[in-house]
Amino acid sequence: MTSPRVHGTRRYDPDRSDRIVAAALRVVDDSGIDGLTFRAVARMADVPLGSITYHFADKAGLLRAVVRAARERSRDTSIAFLSNAVAEHGLAEGVAQLVEQLTVRQHGQLVTEHELYLRALRDDSLRDESRQWSVDFVELLAQHTDPLTASTLGYLFDGVCMQSAVFDTMVFAADIEPEIRRILSNGDLH
Repeated sequence: MTSPRVHGTRRYDPDRSDRIVAAALRVVDDSGIDGLTFRAVARMADVPLGSITYHFADKAGLLRAVVRAARERSRDTSIAFLSNAVAEHGLAEGVAQLVEQLTVRQHGQLVTEHELYLRALRDDSLRDESRQWSVDFVELLAQHTDPLTASTLGYLFDGVCMQSAVFDTMVFAADIEPEIRRILSNGDLH
């Protein structure tokens, strides 16, 4: 990685804002939203405190950027995992494996994401970003099934992941796959 170029006495660092947001997300991963302070982010990003206040006028602006970054991370993770799992095993098993991946092997990340997602309960400025989180997953599922079924699977997925995050439980693919198959078969149990 090359160091930022110097122009006069100022450092040229066009990616600094993105690095600050990535560091802020790591702070939330490690310490929760309560641990998100400009000082903690500056320390994690290895930038001067003034850089944080230059890019983000207040903590609310930084938090909005963190929620967006977490949503994008979640979306990208789901796209990559689900595309491979569906190609190999089909939609029902693929979604079931994604649930297991998130609730068992990436549980800490799942907790962070739900803490950020639920912050919209008290902060109206985060509602659109949190809503988009659910829309992203339904749109991903809609690539494999009809919109109503995708929406119904999205509700199941959101509920299972929420309960896992809140109650610190693991959900294994074999346990959730029958429920997914039931939704995919429109409620018919064969």
